[in-house]
Amino acid sequence: MKPFFSRLIFVVILTSLARAQPANTPPRPDTVILDAAGIANLRIKTVPVEETDFEETAFALGRIEAQPGKIAAVSSRIAGRIVALNAFPGDRIEAGAEVAKVESRQPGNPPPIVPLVAPLGGIVTALPVRLGDPVEPENALMEITDLGEVFAIARVPEHVAGRLAPGSKASIAVSSWPDKKLEGELLRFGTAADPVSGTIDAIFKLANPEGRLRPGMRAEFSLEIARRASVMSVPREALQGDGAKRYVWVRDFDIPNVFLKTPV
Repeated sequence: MKPFFSRLIFVVILTSLARAQPANTPPRPDTVILDAAGIANLRIKTVPVEETDFEETAFALGRIEAQPGKIAAVSSRIAGRIVALNAFPGDRIEAGAEVAKVESRQPGNPPPIVPLVAPLGGIVTALPVRLGDPVEPENALMEITDLGEVFAIARVPEHVAGRLAPGSKASIAVSSWPDKKLEGELLRFGTAADPVSGTIDAIFKLANPEGRLRPGMRAEFSLEIARRASVMSVPREALQGDGAKRYVWVRDFDIPNVFLKTPV
């Protein structure tokens, strides 16, 4: 008996499930009676049942992406060549900061020099030019991305997507930030499903105030499909039996050291 009971966590259920037996009544087959020494030796732990919110979730994989409306290009309104670069990939830039200078092709001695400024604050994410390169108005010289809020895009099976709606929540984890659980809110779905994988993109907005989330990072999603409030629950470790026949051990309130086997 000892190895069996050493693996149990006994649960105190604060309902009428635990009923006292008269002292002269033989123990029921589903009743265990121990003495104080047995309780101590088996290291039995009792915990109260609590009302909690029950969540039904589904798992999905996905990625982090920048929000398209928060990506800006720096370009020159005149043709010329780059004579100064003040920002490079990975640098954080404030909106309005001077990031480059362009020497105009217009005649002059010296030729006019035009400063270029950042249209928004963020991180320099692309710099396809070098000092001295020629500049044309139709070409972007630099890309700046505001990563204060990003998109987390989950590849959701179609049958799961049918149970989600804008405003649904997801707990999101990224391997580069293992100790942090992030919460995203569903904005919308992609415009088309993938016929090969049978999934559709679910786009969640995700706050990124520390800037640790970067485009292209892999993400794991725990999607909240349904929620029920005030559900009576016990710790998972207290459940015994198999999937078809689960039970917990319930402490009797009236008879000391008596535990009842109770189906759940």
